[in-house]
Amino acid sequence: MTSTDSRTGTTGGRRIAVGARLAALSLLSFLGVAGVYLVTVHTARGQEIENALASVRLLLDPDAPIAVELQTTLRTLGDAARATRALFELLGHDPSALLRGKSTEAEPSR
Repeated sequence: MTSTDSRTGTTGGRRIAVGARLAALSLLSFLGVAGVYLVTVHTARGQEIENALASVRLLLDPDAPIAVELQTTLRTLGDAARATRALFELLGHDPSALLRGKSTEAEPSR
């Protein structure tokens, strides 16, 4: 024997079935909204990543202005390092060259 709700005229089993159906519909609705949100976030993040990669590609292009400037700067630093090395070698052989300048081979030694 099943009990009947006097207010709705439904049995206890039907109320549970209706409640479960409503809960399932609510869950599906929530998952639909969450899915749309996740797709939106994923798409936005994906676009941000694509934009970042495009910027990196531009920076790494050998003809990019920053690459050309970097090559020029590195070349200048290399020249300065070679000149500094030559100066230190000269001073290592002749420390007084710092005071009197670079001597030439044609000058007689004093």
